[in-house]
Amino acid sequence: MLRVNAQVELQLLGDEQTRYRTRVEEVAEDRFRVSLPTAHGKPADMVPGDAVRGYLLKGHAMYVFDTRVLQRTGGLIPTLDLALPTHYERVQRRDWVRLDARLPARYARVEPVELDGPQPPPPRKTRTVDISGGGVALYLAEPLDPGTLVDVFIDLPDTQVVATAEVVRIIRSEPEGYLAGLRFVDIRERDRTAIMRYIFQEQRERRRKGLL
Repeated sequence: MLRVNAQVELQLLGDEQTRYRTRVEEVAEDRFRVSLPTAHGKPADMVPGDAVRGYLLKGHAMYVFDTRVLQRTGGLIPTLDLALPTHYERVQRRDWVRLDARLPARYARVEPVELDGPQPPPPRKTRTVDISGGGVALYLAEPLDPGTLVDVFIDLPDTQVVATAEVVRIIRSEPEGYLAGLRFVDIRERDRTAIMRYIFQEQRERRRKGLL
């Protein structure tokens, strides 16, 4: 399940507030090595013996596993060795995890390229209504038929996601114009991962504030 270069998040058991991001550097028969995990620029204070919960985004699901710190090394690139998990729990399919979120976005209808034709108009500004790993709902200025392809640009707090999406449903919505449900048909895996990371972090923060 764990592979070199996989992005994971680690959380000390008993500390529900902080997840530390890291990357898998090596995988052995009974352990795996990660670069020193960090959160908000600060390294994790994890030492041998600490019980840790890990979160791995893979394909269309998130997997949760429990492990423990075996060794911590210093040097130019500090690392942690952790016990290789014996069990992974599949949390939920990406397409099922949908979050109400008002995020800045832009969209442009996908048009055939004509070398001598006019330049396509620039993407229109809009905002999302909800988002998931499988698609997004956002406002459109004009009605587009189901099946129409659009390029979408979504501004997450720490990165921009770019994808091509298909209109699957559209309804009139005043005063914005139209509310469209879009399904991603072409999206980089790292962008889908960024969406899911944002969703899980936002859900955690809203639960902490009693909003979920």
